[in-house]
Amino acid sequence: MTAPQKTDDRTCPFHGLTDSVDLLKQGYLFAGKEREQHGNAGSDKPLWVRLLGKPSLLVRGDEGVRLFYDDTRIRREGAMPLAIRGSLFGKGSVHGMDDEAHRHRKATFVKVCYDDAQVERIAPMVEAELREAAQR
Repeated sequence: MTAPQKTDDRTCPFHGLTDSVDLLKQGYLFAGKEREQHGNAGSDKPLWVRLLGKPSLLVRGDEGVRLFYDDTRIRREGAMPLAIRGSLFGKGSVHGMDDEAHRHRKATFVKVCYDDAQVERIAPMVEAELREAAQR
C-alpha cells in the first residue's frame, strides 16, 4: 500500500477541522463514522483526518496493517501525544519504540501473552495490580 501524500493546508479537504472531539466522543466507532461521512465506508483506502491539529492517516485492512507495521515508513517514537502515552501505556512502552528496541519488547510481550503457562503465571499478578488500582 502506498500511503496517499499529505497535502498542504490549502488543498487538504480537512483544512481547519479537528476530529479530536469526535474521536473522544465516539471511541472505536470514530474511524468507521469518518469513513462513512466522507464516502469511504466500504473501502480500505487510507483516509486523512486531523487529530490534535495534525494530519493523521486512518488505515485498515490487510494493506493498512502492513503499512502500520512497516518500520521503514512508520515511526512510533514521539508519535503518540504525551497525555495518551503517559496515562494509557506508560513511559517506555512498546508503542513508543522503534527498530530493535521495539522488536525486542514486542517479542517479549507476545511470548508471554501467547503462552498458556505464562498467562497462568502472570494472571494473579495482573489481577492484584488491577484490584489495587481500583481501590486507589
